[in-house]
This record gives sequence, structure tokens and C-alpha cells, in this order.
Amino acid sequence: MMGEIKELYNESKIENINSSSSVFYFCAYVPQELIHSAGYNPFRFIPTPTYFERTDEYLPKYLCPYLRATTEEILRREIKIPRAIFTDACDSSKRIYEVWKFLNMAEEIFFLQVPFGEEEEDILYFSEQLKRLFFSLNENGKIEDIERSIDLYNLGRKKAQNMPFSHILFHSMNINDFLNISWEWKENKPKFYLYSTMYPLELIEYIHDMDINIVFDDSCFGIRTLEEIKPVSKDPFYNLAYYYMKREGCVRRRNLKDKVSQIKERILKEKVKGVIFYSLKFCDPILFYIPLLVRELKKEGIPTLLLEDDYTLGIKEQIRTRLEAFLEMVL
Repeated sequence: MMGEIKELYNESKIENINSSSSVFYFCAYVPQELIHSAGYNPFRFIPTPTYFERTDEYLPKYLCPYLRATTEEILRREIKIPRAIFTDACDSSKRIYEVWKFLNMAEEIFFLQVPFGEEEEDILYFSEQLKRLFFSLNENGKIEDIERSIDLYNLGRKKAQNMPFSHILFHSMNINDFLNISWEWKENKPKFYLYSTMYPLELIEYIHDMDINIVFDDSCFGIRTLEEIKPVSKDPFYNLAYYYMKREGCVRRRNLKDKVSQIKERILKEKVKGVIFYSLKFCDPILFYIPLLVRELKKEGIPTLLLEDDYTLGIKEQIRTRLEAFLEMVL
């Protein structure tokens, strides 16, 4: 099944690279609905794992491996993408935004400021930032189109909740094409919980080939993004800001007690065998947070495994060895 998802994703990647109506984005705080309602196709870019070569000239090695890999692939393809949106959700994103501007890697590059908190002042601030972005994308954009896009993407979220890992396509395909996809996913393999920020598709494909069934993908673009957007005001910008600030948070907004409770509840619901952490090197928020989560989950008797990588999967055999040992321990 992961092979089919990966194939569909790669087809969408080629289409969006060659399309003049695509907007590439890399952070889950960027609302797809806003891009779609402005008349463009939102596309979440997932780079193929490879060693870093072209980026060494422009980026220090300690920056986010996911964003480095993204930049590496664009440079290797020697292309200029139509539009890109970066955020200030992490330091690496801000630095890479500056490099992309310097190298002129996209026809248009936008920057979205994301507040850290979720209080009323933060929501109002983010609402204004979304409004600015919307009219930067399309100065003639219509407010009512945002409401229609919200309804459309809510249908996509509902569908993605019932199709494991289909969120990968939800964030990258034309929304109407996504709504027309149908397949069955039936696995009799042991169930596990994945906690991460970003990961290459090849990692999930590799894990599934080892007879491991990931039933919860708790990553930046995973189950956290699939809650329904509900109106809380008449202003669609405020509704989007409220949703993206209040939903299950990014790793940078840590609430240890709530996160442990969420993981425990999901594990009990699906009879999950354990939690697999996939951590990217140099990602300070997750490197700080994971040891705290591991400690608390161990108190609950929940087995955990930590895999640390630089997005290249250059230690694939080590990953296999550790997964095999973890399986022997929990099964």
C-alpha cells in the first residue's frame, strides 16, 4: 500500500513542479485552504533521501535535515519552482527562506509569521498574517472562496482519517483528485505508534516491509492535521487562525502531560505494541522533547524505540537491526 501512495505522491510532485499554479509549502502551519481559495494548488514537498552535496556551499550542516534535503533536491533538479511559502516556526526555516531568496529558487517566495502561543492576541495576530498572505497570493481574492475551500478540505480530512497515511496525498494532491481516490488498507501486522516531525516516505515503506503496521502517524503532517475546521466566527481568516493555533500542537509548543495522555489513549484504543520515535538530527525542539516523552511513557509501561537520522537513511541497516531487536522485545 505504501508503494502505491509513494507512486501517487511522486506523480503529483512532477505535476506540481511543472505547473504554473502550484504553491509549495513545508510547514503544517500553512493553511492549504488559503492557498486553494486564492486559486492555486497547495503542494507539500517531501524530498527523496540523498546525501548532501549541493547545499554544503550555502547551508551549515546543523540546519534542519528536512529543509536541507528539500533544497538539495531542488538544486539537483536545476529547476525554479513557481511559488513557495516559508514560516518562522523554526530557526532553520527562517535561514533557508533567506537562502532561497538569495538563490532565486522560486518565482515568488512568501514568508508567514506564526505566533508561538494560542491566546486571543496570538490568534488575532495570525489572522492578520493569513489575510496578508491571501491577498499577496491573489489581490483580487474573494473571502467567500475561503469558506468553500474550508468545506472542501474538511471532506478531505474526514476521508484521510479513515485511510492510513493518505494524509501524505491529502497535503499534496489536487483536493478533488484526492476525494476521488479509494482503496482498502487491511493489515494483520503488529501495530505501532510513530512520533516524529518530518520523515522520508522511504522510511515508512521500509518499516512496513518489516511487517510493522504504523496505525498512528503523530508527525507534523500526520494525525495532528486531520481535525475538522469548525467556524467560531464570521471571519474565515479568524476561523483558520483559531484552528491552526488551537489544534494538537507542533513539537515547539510542548505540553508533556497532554501529549502522554493522548498517546496512552490511542495505544489502548488500538492495542498498539509500542512507540517508535524518528528524530532528525539538529532539530532542537524534538531532541529536547523526546527524552521527556520516553521517560513518562516508560512510567506507563509503554515500550519505546528511538531512531535518529539525518533524513538520508544512510544508516538503514542500523535502523533495521534496532527495529528487529525492538520487535523481539515487545512481541
